[in-house]
Amino acid sequence: MDDLRLFSRDETKLQQEVTIVNRFSNDMQMEFGLDICAIAIFKHGKLTRSENISLNNQTVIRKMGCDVTS
Repeated sequence: MDDLRLFSRDETKLQQEVTIVNRFSNDMQMEFGLDICAIAIFKHGKLTRSENISLNNQTVIRKMGCDVTS
């Protein structure tokens, strides 16, 4: 798989979707390129602050590296 984009109504659902994709990928013995993964949350078309998503205690998908004021 080359690229994967997930879209969700809210951050909780996004967390669930990422967890499902991670579990499915592990079952197929695929690995995420977590060093190039990032999360971006848009509300009303504007990038907003977000937190990292934890897949487990050792694995985190980081938020996009840009400053957002709102």
